Amino acid sequence: MNNNQPRDRSSKRGGFKKSLAGFVLFATVMSFGGVAFAEGSWTSSITGALTGFDSRNWTDKKIDNANTTIKLEGCRNVNVAPNAVTTTDVQLQKNNNNWPDESKGTKNFSCRNSATGNWGNVAKGDYYFRIKKIDGNESGGRLNVTKVTTAY
Repeated sequence: MNNNQPRDRSSKRGGFKKSLAGFVLFATVMSFGGVAFAEGSWTSSITGALTGFDSRNWTDKKIDNANTTIKLEGCRNVNVAPNAVTTTDVQLQKNNNNWPDESKGTKNFSCRNSATGNWGNVAKGDYYFRIKKIDGNESGGRLNVTKVTTAY
């Protein structure tokens, strides 16, 4: 390139304009609440859980307005035929330290393939879930879940 000729910056400016337009679109969508992002989530599995099984704890700091959801995939009651449809009652609990824990409600999952329970936008605090029933029974079942996804 000859140093005496002006440099062509039109392609660089076009890229900048496209980037700026993309940022403005993103900021507009976010300001209208078009996309909700969960503050946190975790994924695990369950093997051989009896009724009364408690999940790990998590802390919802309420940095967002996301609902608390639990998704179970591939549920099996290992005490019955391996391909039997399994229903599972899951109760969301708020940990109240030295006081009795507070139930936030129970959802019934028909989760042979997958099912999701939504507890809404719960208050700030420490939470866990409890397996209350397996196939409608408060005892006698043993639950396997291929994948558990909790978002809050």
